[in-house]
Amino acid sequence: MTNTRKKLTLPEARKLFATERAALNFFINAFFGGKDKIHCTRCGSTNINLKAKHPTMPWRCRDCRKHFSIRTNTVMERSKLPLTEWAEMLFTMSSELRSRPAKKVMNDFGHTYKTAWHMNHRIRTAFANNNAGLGKFKGTVEIDETAIGGKAKFMSPKTKRNFKERGGGTGWGGKVILAAAKERETGKIVPKVIQARDKETLQGLVYATTLPGATVMTDEARGYKGMTNREHLAVNHSAKKYVDGQAHVAGVESFWSTFKHGISGSFYKISPKHTELYAQEFAGRQNDRNEDTFEQMDKLAKGMRGVKLPYNVLIADRGLDNFARPIGGSIKEQILFTRKKIRALKAAEKTKGLDALYKELKELKKLDAEEKAAYVQEQQPKVDPLPDDEIPF
Repeated sequence: MTNTRKKLTLPEARKLFATERAALNFFINAFFGGKDKIHCTRCGSTNINLKAKHPTMPWRCRDCRKHFSIRTNTVMERSKLPLTEWAEMLFTMSSELRSRPAKKVMNDFGHTYKTAWHMNHRIRTAFANNNAGLGKFKGTVEIDETAIGGKAKFMSPKTKRNFKERGGGTGWGGKVILAAAKERETGKIVPKVIQARDKETLQGLVYATTLPGATVMTDEARGYKGMTNREHLAVNHSAKKYVDGQAHVAGVESFWSTFKHGISGSFYKISPKHTELYAQEFAGRQNDRNEDTFEQMDKLAKGMRGVKLPYNVLIADRGLDNFARPIGGSIKEQILFTRKKIRALKAAEKTKGLDALYKELKELKKLDAEEKAAYVQEQQPKVDPLPDDEIPF
């Protein structure tokens, strides 16, 4: 079968969005359907002044009297990055099979890593917004889970030790459980991080992603047994059987392969905190893989509307380790992290908080010394005392 989709090369994309005006027109068409259809993003009114006197918001609603711009109520809100860069990011995130890591964005655009990382996650939020609009599947649906977190046998001794301190080991321990549902007829897929593989969680996932009457394909996990209003076919992976007639989950497993190759090839590691957002990006790209490149960009741009991702929300604590600080790590790691914070404050010429950090560092060093002393004591050879009648004198 010949692939007739129209591809767009990077030079063509840069030529297409060479100026801020060209990029602005692209986003206007994607968000509103044309300049003559611009409406207020707050109240929906079409009574708009398109030549308002404002340094950053050139449009003003005559009904609610609020100024707004192309960035208002989108993932680009409060961003000072040029629209040309946002358009190019839409192209690369739509077309690159294994994504575009923040380090490369930082080098290509000359931004800080923080800015590049935040930009990437904002676009991943647009992917997630589009995936949420797929609704429930009604045909033949494959559902499977996988563990994200690496294999202990490939870890360095230090990483393996910290991994085991977080409850890691063989199987699912210490890892993120990522599930996905894929409809065979359309090829659409929706991923979701789940907290357990019990009956309540797995069947809740089935009911949340499929309509009554759907045919559900899974592996032999016990949690799927007893579903209502859905035909259930299972394949026994434990018995080395991966296809049983029409029963298989090869479609979802193909997605797992693409996603894990993307992690190892582009990111090397991802945090449990943001795993689902990374998976949403790969799923969104797969869902639109048969469309023209420009159509992929247009659809991704539409997903940017109505969602926001401020930086403080992105880095907020959600009870999951983001590997940025040693939660439950060794004392040595906590010492290194505290020293890093002290150096950062000194570099910024800030004195507030230094005394507390020095006190914390002193306590950590004391604990480290006690831990070393206890370890040395444990390594001393143990000699059982001789009975009185065997004492040689």
